[in-house]
Amino acid sequence: MTLLLILLSVFAFGRLPAPASWRLPALEAGLYRFLLGAAASALVAMTVGGVSLTAAQVLLACAGAAELLRWKVTRCIPDAPSLEVAREALMPFEWVCLLATAAALGFTFIGALAPVTGWDATVAHLALPSDYAREGRIFFHPGNVYSGYPHLMHCLYAAVYHHGGALPTAILSWLFAVAACVSVYLLGRRIEDRRVGLIAAALFATAPIFMDQGGTVSIDLAFTAFATAALTAVVAWFDEKHRHWLVLAGLLAGASCGVRHTGYIVCAFLAVAVLCGRSPRRFRAAAYFGLAAWVAALPWLLRSAVLTGNPVFPLLAGWFPGAAIDHIAVGGAGVHESITRSGGISFVGLLRFPWDIIMRPGRFDGWTKSPGGMVLILGLPGLLLCSWRVRAIGLYGVAGSAVFYFFQRFARYMLPFFTPLMVVAAAASMRMGPLRKGVMAVITMAFLFGLSLHAAAISFKVPVVLGLQSRTAYLASRVERYGAFQYANEHLRGGTVLTIDQRSYFINGPTYQNHWALKRIARLPLDEQVAWLHGQNIRYVILPLDYIEESGALREDVGAMVKTWRQARAFFEPLCPPLDLPRPRGGLDRVEIYRVK
Repeated sequence: MTLLLILLSVFAFGRLPAPASWRLPALEAGLYRFLLGAAASALVAMTVGGVSLTAAQVLLACAGAAELLRWKVTRCIPDAPSLEVAREALMPFEWVCLLATAAALGFTFIGALAPVTGWDATVAHLALPSDYAREGRIFFHPGNVYSGYPHLMHCLYAAVYHHGGALPTAILSWLFAVAACVSVYLLGRRIEDRRVGLIAAALFATAPIFMDQGGTVSIDLAFTAFATAALTAVVAWFDEKHRHWLVLAGLLAGASCGVRHTGYIVCAFLAVAVLCGRSPRRFRAAAYFGLAAWVAALPWLLRSAVLTGNPVFPLLAGWFPGAAIDHIAVGGAGVHESITRSGGISFVGLLRFPWDIIMRPGRFDGWTKSPGGMVLILGLPGLLLCSWRVRAIGLYGVAGSAVFYFFQRFARYMLPFFTPLMVVAAAASMRMGPLRKGVMAVITMAFLFGLSLHAAAISFKVPVVLGLQSRTAYLASRVERYGAFQYANEHLRGGTVLTIDQRSYFINGPTYQNHWALKRIARLPLDEQVAWLHGQNIRYVILPLDYIEESGALREDVGAMVKTWRQARAFFEPLCPPLDLPRPRGGLDRVEIYRVK
């Protein structure tokens, strides 16, 4: 019920006045309304939820109830005029694409019904909403560095999680996966035609990264939906020269800054795209876009400025010293761990980056984050064979992706720049002349391969979804060191738990998981370290010894401090014998738990 009322509020806030001359197809209008309404609902959740999440829920529920009443009263009265699109019968290959997309969405929906185990969700995207729900408000949490990050999706998730729990939150996340597929389809349809849109959406939905992010609580598919929809609106402006498209694009791009800090790159590249147009009023057009983007991003900039002292946190840390939360530098070229881990910066590395990030994703954040080989196999020919419109969005995708080579090499961060390349790949498949039928057969095989990976990925989730396996048994078999989290929930009371394994979502109480704060205090004397722990109200410490030893950064910066703590019995009292916990993939993990005296 909580999810339903908030969805109604999303569509209520998304009902923005539009001029009668601005007619949109129903699907396009529905997507824009959903995304703009979500941004507005998140803003309500942030402002009111900072005092009381219950009050925010009540306000959103009232908006949803008003929307439902409006619909019942006016259901016989048509909305603002919409463009009627001729409905031609789907061709066989279009049916293949549509069925592949539907199957992928079905698989991810099954994944969303299972208990959440993904690292990002249990560290941030679900961990923070659960913390907020426990406290009854959205608060600044220095113990979780992501509390200072852009918070549009986290505020929405908190509004659903409060009195709703993890399942409706995961379903809301899945709905943004649907929105991302629709945005890719609409971009392809705007650029060329319905067939290209359907192929691009199917390439997107059957990619490993879609299954990885769509079957859990994530923010990357929501980010992709906002950014790709903004690009679609810019394309529509180039076609129709109507300034409302620029305002819409700016609002969507600005809202993406509230989802991820990398949304600023989306805004910058779309502004450049508008300036590069042939319109004699392109500077005025860029101003319309920029002003709308600024208005949409401003609430999230203000939030970060008030909480952390840095409006673009975690970027530009050097410009805003004395931030209220410890964090690693991410805004400098070449400093992020994903760059040092994958060989640094070089000209040859830049040339190889498209191949590596797509075909060798294990060098970065794993094969499950790959956008799929078709992006490369068909995308490159598409840049040569297709029209200037297709090449333009392809260059947008290439240029945006290249930025991440120098700053953060995570495919999921780059996803809004991969989606235009999927449209390029789809358009290229229609330009192959006598080879086209063979290419369509290859694409069909790629769909089947991707769906087989999706099916394998959810196979172990089916028993718990059907109730044939308990939640505890499922988590124990899938989550490393889950026994330590169980021990904490059963025995640790009356204080904050310092968990070096950052998946604080599994602990039902106050936690502290900020690694970068630990790296800072590791240089202090022992008595000052203990004083810092007391200052954070940290009463318990969970030390995953094997995890620390196997993590290079933790072993170097935190390992010596942990060794000192284990020997300092005057300050750290063991609460139980060491726990030797089985790993899901074999072997044991040793965990020790201490009380801070």
